[in-house]
Amino acid sequence: MVSVASVPTRRNSWDSARIVAGANLVGRRIVGPLVVLLVWHLASTLQWVDPRFVPSPLTVLHSLWIWMFGPAGAGPYSGTWFLHAGNSAYRVLIGFLAAAAGCVSNNHLQ
Repeated sequence: MVSVASVPTRRNSWDSARIVAGANLVGRRIVGPLVVLLVWHLASTLQWVDPRFVPSPLTVLHSLWIWMFGPAGAGPYSGTWFLHAGNSAYRVLIGFLAAAAGCVSNNHLQ
């Protein structure tokens, strides 16, 4: 006698409840940061806080742009981001290599 076990069928990936739940999750992940940015922008532009201490998001983005891509010499940090990022990456790499060399020389890879 042969017995056959029932195999559960796979749910349809286009199930409307799953699509709505996924859209809600994506919506919450997008709406939350947008609300924070909006409150930040309103707080600085309507001067709820002093813009010298909490500048607007657009001011921060403009400063970041100048720091990354600005002409060298236009300011103390203008156009120096890639130099600093490269120096930091170099220090991380050297630290990793020193730690790896110490681990190998002390035979900690057992």
